[in-house]
Amino acid sequence: MKKKIVLLAVLLVCLFSVTKYQAEPVTSGLHTIQFDSKTTNGEKIDSSIFKDNKLTMINVWATYCSACIKEMPDLQALYEEYKDKDVNIIGVVADANNADKVQLAQKILKGSGVTFDNILPSDTLRDSLLNDVNTYPTTIFVDSNGNVVGQPILGASTAAYEREINKLLR
Repeated sequence: MKKKIVLLAVLLVCLFSVTKYQAEPVTSGLHTIQFDSKTTNGEKIDSSIFKDNKLTMINVWATYCSACIKEMPDLQALYEEYKDKDVNIIGVVADANNADKVQLAQKILKGSGVTFDNILPSDTLRDSLLNDVNTYPTTIFVDSNGNVVGQPILGASTAAYEREINKLLR
């Protein structure tokens, strides 16, 4: 009987952990993404870039994430396909918080042929986005005002990105 109670308790803890984990990522409509930062190339960039497009896809990734790196060429292809459809794609390199990580991110981006902007973490970006992200890659979508729209996508899935983009463009 004690074994059953212990097993039930462990299962409930696991269930609670999974539920809590899934509830933490950025959710649609809760806030606006605002930031002031630099790109991996050292250029100043801020949230005013959102006004240039109807929709912006933000892919949050890390230099140690193999799935993130593997999907880079696919993200570049999406960028090329949708840039004339009023959609922008930007990356946020969540762990590029020192010169070595920035260099590694630049190497990854160059090796993958990525031309869309990739942004370094800043305090404002941490506050408006990164503190809510706990899975890499995490992809969210914002409108021209920087409001989170649609559903966040956890993990790498070009097909899911395309479905969400097409849904949000309707």
